[in-house]
Amino acid sequence: MDLGQWIHHYYINQKRIQPSVILANAFIDMYAKCGSLDAAAMIFNEMVERGLVSWNSMITGYASHGHATKALVLFEEIISTGFKPDEITFVGLLLACSHGGLVSVGREYFKGMKGNFGIEPKVMN
Repeated sequence: MDLGQWIHHYYINQKRIQPSVILANAFIDMYAKCGSLDAAAMIFNEMVERGLVSWNSMITGYASHGHATKALVLFEEIISTGFKPDEITFVGLLLACSHGGLVSVGREYFKGMKGNFGIEPKVMN
């Protein structure tokens, strides 16, 4: 993570370069996987344009590190912004429910995958 932090600091903070969506997603993913959720959230919140990968990275990051409520809130924000969740979104969402002990909530999201979003559950879900 040290190299990733250096790159982020040098190019974004010192050079004042606005990262592309792809680069911002890479930073979000790196920070989230390393448990630096505040840094990941800062980049996410500063993004001018977000893609579904951006949302999925934050949901999965929160889910993996025990912040189920934050992951669920982001899922609701995805829906309200007009993005259509995909299989990866639901993997993160169900992971959040599992890690957060929200079994009944997870069951409802699982049921809604196909009914509300046309996503066929697979083994990974």
